[in-house]
Amino acid sequence: MLQPAENDPQTRLFPGLGALLSNFVIAVAILPLGLFVFSLLGRYFFYAELACNFRCQIMFLLMPFAVFALGARRWWMSSMFLVALCWSMIGIVWVYLPGFQPPAGPQKLKVMSYNVLAPNSNHAEVVNRIREFDPDFVSILEYTVNWHTALDCLNERYPYQVRIPRWHGFGIAMFSKYPISDTKVVPLTKSATDNPFIMTNVTFGKQTIRLAALHTLSPTDRRRMSLRNQQFTEVADELSKADIPTVVMGDFNCVPWSNFLVEFAENTGYRDSRRGFGYQATWPADNWVVRIPIDQAYVSPEIHVHSRIVGKHSASDHLPILFEVSTAKW
Repeated sequence: MLQPAENDPQTRLFPGLGALLSNFVIAVAILPLGLFVFSLLGRYFFYAELACNFRCQIMFLLMPFAVFALGARRWWMSSMFLVALCWSMIGIVWVYLPGFQPPAGPQKLKVMSYNVLAPNSNHAEVVNRIREFDPDFVSILEYTVNWHTALDCLNERYPYQVRIPRWHGFGIAMFSKYPISDTKVVPLTKSATDNPFIMTNVTFGKQTIRLAALHTLSPTDRRRMSLRNQQFTEVADELSKADIPTVVMGDFNCVPWSNFLVEFAENTGYRDSRRGFGYQATWPADNWVVRIPIDQAYVSPEIHVHSRIVGKHSASDHLPILFEVSTAKW
């Protein structure tokens, strides 16, 4: 049988192409790997903090390259990818695992936090979403004067209310079926912004829970990001002034694995209500590929979270978060 000559051009060409293709794929793979490493430096660089928001998307970009590196027996490269994947999963996958829960109380409180988008003119659809879930307590973010009349239809169902409108979109309103008390409105970074932070106590049955709502500044540049981080510090200080089971919720404009939100959780001792319920991204509502979880609900150690879901899209650029809580302490 004839054997191909060792110097046959075809036997030299295709192995060369294979090696060239392999090197090209590895070179391309450096981009998501480098982006992941850069996203870890959010504490020091503005653009790194922005990249940090998309850690989940970066994780999925890394997966096929990790498989390719293993298949190509590029052990050093595959090791780097696997380390990056495992690291990224710490902030993404762990929320699917059940965590510690304190004892539940005798009655659940259904809560909704909803950034309705200030210029949103589709008021009816937002109201339909609220009625569909029928929460006991609703926190409305980006509450402007335009929403006053639109939400008056909720007055009979929710007789206890706090409404703090702002023309610029950082207003907040609260609607409750149960009596509220000791309402406090705190201006955040008041020398530079006009962001109200609202806290109120809700009594249902034999339980009393403090519900707090905030909408931090959107980090569109370095200064605004610095102010947002300062707002986290001020909110943590306010929450520490009273020893009562608390839920703090709203549009944090920050993902839970960000250094700054991790620090907020450490300072307050509160935990992410997503624990055991999954990723639950909320923004942008109309694009699931790049959607990230920036609408949060953090709970104090006494709060039992019975359920947590993300609501349907309804003209706003945010999806609402819906959860049920109770406490056995009060």
